[in-house]
Amino acid sequence: MPDTRIRVALDDLDLDIRAFDLDDAYAAGELRGPTRALGLSFGDRACLALAIRLHATAATGDRAWTGVIGGSIRVELIR
Repeated sequence: MPDTRIRVALDDLDLDIRAFDLDDAYAAGELRGPTRALGLSFGDRACLALAIRLHATAATGDRAWTGVIGGSIRVELIR
């Protein structure tokens, strides 16, 4: 798909885009130990770190995320 079509498709979704900064990188890194056994990627942990920062529920189709246990992390399986 050409870049221009990708931008139009994403704009139509009306997404709330958030910057990924140094604090987010550290937060994702700090989740490595607690999630190591689940095999979560850095991208997975970045999403979880954002959910923690926003006090939001992380929505995923990846069942491994449901193994994340912690008071500040809420995960909802969407399929």
